[in-house]
Amino acid sequence: MLVIGGIGIGLSMMIIGKLIGVDLVNFNIVLTYLLPLIPAFIYFVFKANEVIILKSNAPVPLNKPHFGRMNIIIFALIAFIALIAVSILIDPLAKIFPMPEALKHLYAQMSDRSVWSFLSIVICAPIIEETYLRGMMERGMLYHKTPLFAILWSSFFFAFIHMNLSQAIPAFLLGILFGWIYYRTHCLWATVCMHAMNNATSYIIFAAYPSLNPDSSLKDVMINIFNLGEGSYIMVYIAGAIACVACIWLLHTYLPKHPDSFTPQRVTPNINKTL
Repeated sequence: MLVIGGIGIGLSMMIIGKLIGVDLVNFNIVLTYLLPLIPAFIYFVFKANEVIILKSNAPVPLNKPHFGRMNIIIFALIAFIALIAVSILIDPLAKIFPMPEALKHLYAQMSDRSVWSFLSIVICAPIIEETYLRGMMERGMLYHKTPLFAILWSSFFFAFIHMNLSQAIPAFLLGILFGWIYYRTHCLWATVCMHAMNNATSYIIFAAYPSLNPDSSLKDVMINIFNLGEGSYIMVYIAGAIACVACIWLLHTYLPKHPDSFTPQRVTPNINKTL
């Protein structure tokens, strides 16, 4: 569906661009990235329950938040700290592979501080990607497969849709965090907000410092922008590791261990209606 949508949208943009004399494909890289996801997004929103759930069962809701013994405010705070901590830990992985030029162009668009870039990167992308990957794909896999398989499979596709190795590895690991949070809380908005915060952080940094190299790591930012030494980065990295372990432990301890809200409930026939 993603491939068909991407080809169809891409060809349409090329044809329309030729007719009006505008290079729509390269007009806005964020638009080019989001549009291929829309056909799959629309399909799964309207057809997912028919594909995922047997007709003899009640549909599993897309969003049914439960936080166990944890207050929602405390959960939000711990999840936010966990996101920051995991982002710090996986930051060096983005330097393993060179950043493609298209991605550099995307970061360059962040620095233009336009409303369109903000809406695309911080609002639209998290909603569409999380609804498709966690709300649809992982939700369906949790019915047919083990939670581990469902989380890893949705994380793999989260890495795949970024279409570049520079982002794929960090995206895969972040996807595991998002998928685990969704499984344990059944709260899609939690993963949407975490995804949006992650994107917003990058957007704000590159909008605030337009001269920053697009492939800069956290270490580069700390040294070149804030004039901090390498020792400070090591301390931040160690603090991130400690915070990550502490937050994951708290979430694992207080969130529901084996949530049953992903298990479809059998539909009881209405005897009176049948008679």
